[in-house]
Amino acid sequence: MGVPGGHPGRQRVRNHPGLTPRRPHHDRPNRTPPPPRRGAVAVETAVVLSLVFLLVLGVFEYGRFLMVYNMTEFAAREGARMASVQFTANRTPADLAAVTQQITDYTRSAMGTAVNHLDNMAVTVVRLDPTTGADAGSWNTARYAEPMAVRITGNYRPMLSNIIRSTVPLSLQATTGSEAN
Repeated sequence: MGVPGGHPGRQRVRNHPGLTPRRPHHDRPNRTPPPPRRGAVAVETAVVLSLVFLLVLGVFEYGRFLMVYNMTEFAAREGARMASVQFTANRTPADLAAVTQQITDYTRSAMGTAVNHLDNMAVTVVRLDPTTGADAGSWNTARYAEPMAVRITGNYRPMLSNIIRSTVPLSLQATTGSEAN
């Protein structure tokens, strides 16, 4: 018979003289305590923080490279635009050299502070062959609508150059048609 008011068929087990109640897990006297882990947390934290620090520095350096790349690309476009509108007919070689220097200086100034992050930077202004796109001589010989280009080359120097020893070669070119001759 069941317990009055309880589930039929179940019998209530009371403290039986042969059974002793179980003690909680932490009260067992024969269990050995776990070994101390005094320095494990510090070591794990150092390893994880080192990896996070390297990741953050990598993201920062990549973002900086993209900034320099975009500023260099912008400067090449501005230099090509300036070169395309220069009227070069009936000018002396000294005048042409001065105009070429103005285009180079303007291109460098359009780069802003990105010029400080490129080693061995060079700005060249050339006329391109319309069919092949290869260099075809001095930029001032381009006739109306012939392609001319401003090319910027240099080596990107990482900010943390004592950690990252190598440089990244960078070469960008902006092409436009001559509008003035």
